[in-house]
Amino acid sequence: MAIAWVLAWPGITGAIVGARRSDQVDGWIGADSVTLTPSDLAEIAAAITASGAGAGPAQP
Repeated sequence: MAIAWVLAWPGITGAIVGARRSDQVDGWIGADSVTLTPSDLAEIAAAITASGAGAGPAQP
């Protein structure tokens, strides 16, 4: 979800991720095929705002 959220922002064409072991790739390899709906993005933004995480905008 985190990678899909990053890719949902206008102007972002890629996300750099890393893994220490090859099996960790399985958890994010399909992120480019996840499409977050406006409702999904609003829910994520609400969680970011409620938790006080980050310093920038919470929604694309």
